[in-house]
Amino acid sequence: MQGGTVQIAVIYMASGFGKRFGGNKLLEMIEGKPLFAYGLELFAGWADDTQKANSPIRLNVILVSQYQEVLAAGRNLGVRCVENRQAGEGITASIRLGLEAAGDADFYLFSVADQPWLKQSTVKRFIREYLEVSGQYSIGCLSAEKGGGGNPVIFSGRYRRELSALRGDKGGSQIMKKYPDEVFRVWAGENEVKDIDRISDL
Repeated sequence: MQGGTVQIAVIYMASGFGKRFGGNKLLEMIEGKPLFAYGLELFAGWADDTQKANSPIRLNVILVSQYQEVLAAGRNLGVRCVENRQAGEGITASIRLGLEAAGDADFYLFSVADQPWLKQSTVKRFIREYLEVSGQYSIGCLSAEKGGGGNPVIFSGRYRRELSALRGDKGGSQIMKKYPDEVFRVWAGENEVKDIDRISDL
């Protein structure tokens, strides 16, 4: 994509119940800070950088969570915070609430809150490489070299209505499966995109 400033809404989803973990994994302390904080600080810090006048992109970060501790941390970082009172519905509630808060954007990036080893440099490379081909691909996905799916995922703004209509706990993967030829994958190390589902993952 060339010309003008690209508006990207980052929807950071931190509402999971951690059933497989055996409790609220998002508050689990990992190397001195809670699990959810790693990605949140990554995007909040990058968003601040994109406010510079010469930045080719602008990030607008929306934190969606059912947990007051997480929302308080988001407010301290200056990101838009949305309380999720429909978390029992599954991940699509976070998607819908995030989209409502984001408003219009060129792209919507969705990130889960349980990837503590994801690097900001990797996410920046993912976005840069995706934007270079966004005229050909309307969906981008950061994937492990040995995997098929992955997170974060970025969607063209044209999917906003379809994303908002999703229900259940399968999320944007439903749309990726529906339009496989639209998905552009950027590769990352397996450890970086690994999410924490169980205590053994630590």
